[in-house]
Amino acid sequence: MTNAIYQAMKNEILSKYGSAEEFYKQNWYHGYQNNIAKNITTQKTNFDEDNFFYNKFCAFTGSLTIQRKDAMQKIVDLGGKVADNLTQETNVLIIGTQDYSKTKENGKSNKMIKAEKYILKGQDLQIISETEFFELINEAEAMPV
Repeated sequence: MTNAIYQAMKNEILSKYGSAEEFYKQNWYHGYQNNIAKNITTQKTNFDEDNFFYNKFCAFTGSLTIQRKDAMQKIVDLGGKVADNLTQETNVLIIGTQDYSKTKENGKSNKMIKAEKYILKGQDLQIISETEFFELINEAEAMPV
């Protein structure tokens, strides 16, 4: 039974990712993915300082409709900063679709719970949905620099 489950998982990984190595690179639970933010840089040097993300620290929770590294890249390209974890410097928490296995009994991720505590303590932190994130990105990308 264990071998049958293993083989099914292996076949699923290979069909979706093509190789085990690619799966490890893209899988959120792998150590590589736990440090995405430090690898995100931009070649841009001019930023519209009026865009929502300029000079703000942003973090994500939940599954996104795009890869997390691509979402982080959009923020960095607008002059924002990204982090893998929520900290006391975080200004924006972007919430993707929640994976039930990663949420507490109240339907909130650990990052959402932590963010709410920071907000109650007076931290300048906003929680926005992935939909709001894309609206703000589209608005910012449409602004001339």
